[in-house]
Amino acid sequence: MSIKIKKDDLGQMICSKCKDGRLYFNHDAIGGEVESWVCTDCPAEFHVDIEIKRDFNNMREATQ
Repeated sequence: MSIKIKKDDLGQMICSKCKDGRLYFNHDAIGGEVESWVCTDCPAEFHVDIEIKRDFNNMREATQ
């Protein structure tokens, strides 16, 4: 289920659970495909899926 996240005047994400705290990046998991964001004021934790797009038009040979 998706959650609508609001931002304050400074562009910081407001916790949708307590409506008071701000969300900050905690860590990424599952091979970098999911990020964890936690609230500064309550124990809420949110997971954000990351879409990885490969740009083969920008491929270059790795040097050794």
